Amino acid sequence: MAISNVTSNASTNPLNPTVSCTILIPADVQAGDLLFAQATSRNHTATNAVLRVVDTEGAGNAWIVVTTSADRTASLWYKYATANTSSKVATFSTAINSLTAGLTIYRGAHTSTPFSNVTVEENVSGNETHAGIFPDSASSMICLGVYNIGNDNAVANQSTGTNPGALLELWEKLSSGGSDCACVHASQVQTTDRASTGAFTWTQTNNTTRSIVWAVPPDVPPPPPAADYIRITNTLQGLGSGLMAAGARIECRIVNFYSYMPDAA
Repeated sequence: MAISNVTSNASTNPLNPTVSCTILIPADVQAGDLLFAQATSRNHTATNAVLRVVDTEGAGNAWIVVTTSADRTASLWYKYATANTSSKVATFSTAINSLTAGLTIYRGAHTSTPFSNVTVEENVSGNETHAGIFPDSASSMICLGVYNIGNDNAVANQSTGTNPGALLELWEKLSSGGSDCACVHASQVQTTDRASTGAFTWTQTNNTTRSIVWAVPPDVPPPPPAADYIRITNTLQGLGSGLMAAGARIECRIVNFYSYMPDAA
């Protein structure tokens, strides 16, 4: 099953939050879906406790922190959905000065490895780039979160230098609460074999940002392209020829062999 975005949602209550907000987990979320939560807390510092995320599903399926920026202004969380996750309310709290948040839901993600290749960057004004990654798994969903902590700046034209190229913006939330901030999520699947993404870029009014990049592995990695089998075969054939030419002895041992003979009629 190919990984895909199912739905997403962003903070709406209150409209421009400062310290807390709520987001409704969409009704079409199914058991096994992978949820990511992002939040920007403008005036957080490394000495403050990490922003808190809980929902009304109850104990036993809590949100887990993936990473935060060093100053904790940007945070990323995840959880797998159960049959009881849909239509619950997620609450983001303990933010400082200005807050914005959003949820992204993926289907077809790996059932035990929710993410890989996570990197965090702290970007000065005018630096709208993030170093590329080489995902651990083929056909991963490549994700970019941009956290504006200098103002409620809109982000556009999210892309990678090579593969997958243009990213699809799934949600963006600007908050004019307090001193203003913003948060956005964009992603796209790598449709070929594993490859370097190239540098991530976006456009916005210059200001200080944090950015988080990560890959979401698919549930069942696709088989390697036929070209890989050809390369392996050619390599083995070449190795065998070289060894025979050198007078080497090649042994092939069958470890397990089973035979089946049907009963005579």
